[in-house]
Amino acid sequence: MQTGAALAIEASERAEAARANLSIVTGFIGTILCDRGICPGQIELRPRPDEKLTDGAKRTSGFFLTLLSACQKRVRTYFHKYRCRRCRRIPEIDMNRSLFAAAATFAALLSSTAMAAPPAAKPLSAQTRSNLEAAMHGEAYANLKYLRYADQAEAAGKPALAKLFRASANIEANEHFDREAQALQLGGANSANLEDAMAGEHYENVTMYVNFAEQAEADGDVKVAAMFRQIAVDEGTHYDAYKAALAKLSPR
Repeated sequence: MQTGAALAIEASERAEAARANLSIVTGFIGTILCDRGICPGQIELRPRPDEKLTDGAKRTSGFFLTLLSACQKRVRTYFHKYRCRRCRRIPEIDMNRSLFAAAATFAALLSSTAMAAPPAAKPLSAQTRSNLEAAMHGEAYANLKYLRYADQAEAAGKPALAKLFRASANIEANEHFDREAQALQLGGANSANLEDAMAGEHYENVTMYVNFAEQAEADGDVKVAAMFRQIAVDEGTHYDAYKAALAKLSPR
């Protein structure tokens, strides 16, 4: 479980990486388009209200300017004169042709980037997978434990404390566990998920709870032993239900 300080550091690192990636992208686009007098993310704009644009050019320039605005927050509505911060020119351009050319080039760049095959992910090491599974077990346990604590705090007339426990429980399950499950790539096809669930329920039914019950009985904890045996029966019922569901799946 990450501390607040660790989360803050991680958020800062992500923001820094995003700024670095943005700088690379805008610089690359600026290199492509600078000779046309259009340098995305590196422009100083001066509006010219009397500029005449066709409807098509307005739509194109609106799309283009929206993209630029997301990068640098410098874009104003339609412009005619500007200075390129890379080549320092202040060209007079035909807005209809230049904006269309810039938008078309930018769209082509985005398209080629989107179509590029992502690099193959490196498989996780056995130790990393084991650590993720251990972490997920801890997060799931903490989630249910904190919900129980919240109910106890509520019953004791401490609603603020109950709220704190429930907020923490939500983070453990819906943020920490979920992120770890994604990293582990937990789950897959329905048939595989059912087979995995069956294996877990079968182990709990015939091995784990049986051993726990025998140990509890040997120590004189007869009530706990009876509980373990009753839960073992439940796990066998779950196993049968999953097995029936697997049999109903269409063959792949």
